[in-house]
Amino acid sequence: MDVSDFRFATSTGGIPQWDAYTVAYGMAGDCSGLNSSAGRANVDLTGLPFVVTATWSTNGYYAAGGATRSSNNQIVDISGGGYCGNTSANGPFTVSYRNRIPR
Repeated sequence: MDVSDFRFATSTGGIPQWDAYTVAYGMAGDCSGLNSSAGRANVDLTGLPFVVTATWSTNGYYAAGGATRSSNNQIVDISGGGYCGNTSANGPFTVSYRNRIPR
């Protein structure tokens, strides 16, 4: 998976303090204030024969947020932020192939 390919990604907003208007796939962040988690991201592999195996952590100054997986591991909702913080994948963004499309 090429996480630098933003062809089918959508983005709203940006973080001028980071001079960032595109971020790593599955990353949510903001610089709104202490313990904020206003940044949002969503990974949705519904209809594909893959499940998400990546894990997430929240880092930064007074950071808050987290990641919640669906029961079939195909959807992950991510929140993150702080006084410049984020929630992002620990290391590479990873998925696993399933020989059939989960329902």
